Amino acid sequence: MGQARQKVRQFLKDRPACIFCGGSRIATTIDHQPARALFDERVWPDGYEFPACEPCNQLSKTAEHKLALLVRINSEREDDPIRRREFLKYISAMRNNFPGLLKPLTANEKRRFLKNEGVLRPKGLALTDMNAVGIQGDAAENLFDVTIEKLLRALHWKHTGNIVLWPEGVKATWYTNAYAHVFQGAVEEHEFYTNLPARPSIRRNGRDLSDQFSYRYGKNDAGDLSAFLLVFRQSIIVTGIVAQSDELLAIVRN
Repeated sequence: MGQARQKVRQFLKDRPACIFCGGSRIATTIDHQPARALFDERVWPDGYEFPACEPCNQLSKTAEHKLALLVRINSEREDDPIRRREFLKYISAMRNNFPGLLKPLTANEKRRFLKNEGVLRPKGLALTDMNAVGIQGDAAENLFDVTIEKLLRALHWKHTGNIVLWPEGVKATWYTNAYAHVFQGAVEEHEFYTNLPARPSIRRNGRDLSDQFSYRYGKNDAGDLSAFLLVFRQSIIVTGIVAQSDELLAIVRN
């Protein structure tokens, strides 16, 4: 335990400023991004620890637990006993702590969604056998605003060494797996993000964790502008731009 405390003290000594509030407060804790709750058995990747003040560290706790449930809603490896157990654990926590976050869709709601989005139902699959849930709109927007902004600030700092000083420096768009076709249909945007040049290894003690979280990124030479494509378990896709100034963001938009 003494050695662990020493390691934390040295980490914060070398990185004294909180990277989440523009460096305006001293870092007193280590924040894990993406949150440990997003990974099976809380086994998170090496090298994804970040200096944070206590308020910034605590700011996203509730939202991260909601996101931990959302990223587990897919059919990938649903027969895995560990993933099944963790999914049931987060479902139980959601019912107790976040009632209304998710709503199972009725057959009519599924039919309406498929029609409105122009999505073809897999041949031979009955609506009653198609698992689908809706996410409460306001709650989803809030949790993504909090968790994704923190994560993008962290990744920008990790790959450029620069703290985002401008409060409005992060712009992101997210898609659930039900809306992946919208991202794919935005041809120029899809091509830009899927061709970002760098794809870091996501591992812990040699174990590959990229099936739970992976990303691509690119940055300019000055390190004051970066772009990211984040993928959470084939459940959620996020595209994001991080800019050090309003002028840079305006250039990106144009």
